[in-house]
Amino acid sequence: MKAGLGELLRMCALVTGVVTAALLGFQLVHFGPLLRQTSAAEALACLGDGALLLAEVVLPLVACFGCALAFGRWRAEGALVATFALGRSPLVFTAPVLATGLACGLLAFVIAAEEAPAAARRLRERLVAAALVSPLRAGHSVPLAGSMAMAARLPMHELWAVWSLPAGAVFLRAGSVEALSLDAAVLRDVRLWGPDLHAQVGRAELKLEGTSLRSLGPLAAPNDLPSRLLSLSDLRQAFVFSRRWALPASAPLWAVLGAALGAALGVFPAIIAGALSAFGFYALLRSLELLMRAGRVSPEAAAVTPLVVLAVLTLAVLISCRPRWSRLPRSMTG
Repeated sequence: MKAGLGELLRMCALVTGVVTAALLGFQLVHFGPLLRQTSAAEALACLGDGALLLAEVVLPLVACFGCALAFGRWRAEGALVATFALGRSPLVFTAPVLATGLACGLLAFVIAAEEAPAAARRLRERLVAAALVSPLRAGHSVPLAGSMAMAARLPMHELWAVWSLPAGAVFLRAGSVEALSLDAAVLRDVRLWGPDLHAQVGRAELKLEGTSLRSLGPLAAPNDLPSRLLSLSDLRQAFVFSRRWALPASAPLWAVLGAALGAALGVFPAIIAGALSAFGFYALLRSLELLMRAGRVSPEAAAVTPLVVLAVLTLAVLISCRPRWSRLPRSMTG
């Protein structure tokens, strides 16, 4: 059993790298224009936070594809046939498979509850700063007709903004940025001057309707709130709370499903079948989330229904595999 568990964990480590790299690639396409405005160190930090955000989705799939690869390899090498020929039950593989699934699920649950929300906040702050701040040297301003240009980087000591108006240019200088959000920047020690205008205030809020920050919506509330702060009276927060335990709870089921597919079909057919199952699972989850927002289903039902469907699918695959197992040699020992 120890050797089997070790092989499963090696396959899971391989799958973790491949799946995470693939999903990070999609993130790069999504956030690429913003990441290009950050430094190399900030971009790497963004990718690290992105990997934490993906853990809730990736780790259950790691259990599936890791077990599918391991059992598909054992099937190709004849290890499964040899196990049956020695008179050992298929249940000998149950403990390593369940241990793999439980480990992936527990890790996903811990990350989703605290680490992923913190990563969402950090990633949003970095990308908002990249969207709002140009790569020019602090203290220099660039007038753009009909728009605003900020000429500094975070962390910053000064921020300049310039509006080009028919009556002339209007300048804004802020000593520091107190807070950034998707639709506003809170500035400190603000001076504003232009034709027939001169003002100085200690604190001002600058609306950012002209910035293209809609792509950062998934990083905002409630996804940036730790589970202990989510309110079950709010529909979206209740859904996020339920999803954060339902997805990790699916990891043992994914592990059993992947093992059954790998043993019955081999590596590549099992990977294809697992990918189709994962696509259907998350498509159903997303559809139910939209129905929940429309008030058609409860948040708990939207999060748990895909888990129930996955359990039924796993049971159906196990039952369908029984004829294949019954045709394997029983025992050569007696």
